[in-house]
Amino acid sequence: MRVTFWGTQGSVQYFPGPDAIERYSERIAVDAVRRVLADVLRRAEASPDGRLSIDEILDGARGDGVAEKYLQKLGREKPAVYGGETTCAEIEDADGNVFVIDGGSGIRHFAKNRIAQWVGRTDRTISVLGTHDHLDHRIGLPFCEVCFIKPHPFHLNVYGNNRFLSALDDRFGVFSKKITKWTYLDDPLDYRMMSATFAAVELRNSANMDPQAKETPPWQVHDITEPLRIGRMVITPLEVYHVETPCLA
Repeated sequence: MRVTFWGTQGSVQYFPGPDAIERYSERIAVDAVRRVLADVLRRAEASPDGRLSIDEILDGARGDGVAEKYLQKLGREKPAVYGGETTCAEIEDADGNVFVIDGGSGIRHFAKNRIAQWVGRTDRTISVLGTHDHLDHRIGLPFCEVCFIKPHPFHLNVYGNNRFLSALDDRFGVFSKKITKWTYLDDPLDYRMMSATFAAVELRNSANMDPQAKETPPWQVHDITEPLRIGRMVITPLEVYHVETPCLA
């Protein structure tokens, strides 16, 4: 099972400030110098007289792009970056099924990566698990490339509580195929502009119904007392505290 975190920031996207960018750049620069020195010392020690010319270091190369080619040969450190995009995690199981937890702004990067990996693939089904309806957990959907790509459009099976599914449907009509007073409230688009198809399953605690839940929702209902089975993956949803907002883990 492979887990990738595409977004871990809460509440709002965060772009690093000047100090953070400077520290990141300095770390890469120091790593580059370290690799150059290690390469020069290794090759000098292998030289009969312990000396090494510039031509030998650069393998006789000259002109534009020499430094870039040399650095490519040496490789470079790729420091991990945390935060930045809001919540989105990807899980890929051993059978190749793909699950996405939350659709924060990080889902944009997930989409580009998944499209690149599934070039030419006709079955493009993704299971999306939503925790709750706060904006930072669904803000990425209108900018998610898997919703718009052609040919071989994606199919998204979305799982979440009533509030999460209702928020998506009210804004974009992806499940009911209806335009409501809430459509275009956040973003100027609806399901008719998307190539992807959508289906939903509400994860509901029948013993603790949300009073704001839709009585006849345009989706299936699954009681959270029973595990959710997708392929060979077994998912156990449970309610967690998030003040007044219904939330699932």
